[in-house]
Amino acid sequence: DNLIKIREKLEGNSNDKSSFGLMNVHQRLRYVFDGAYGITDIESAGENAGTKITIRIKALSVQDLSSRINKS
Repeated sequence: DNLIKIREKLEGNSNDKSSFGLMNVHQRLRYVFDGAYGITDIESAGENAGTKITIRIKALSVQDLSSRINKS
């Protein structure tokens, strides 16, 4: 199942080279918002039915967010 492979990859349990875009977003979120944040869940209603991705980020002021983004 593709969803299982993607979840394993996000958890760091796979060397699969697919889903590069999702991994890139997940790694950037973890970098900017520390390791506790990022993509936390992926759900799919089925083939061609859409995908729901849950992202956890830290609430920050505009100034704090700007300084975190600028450090990268």
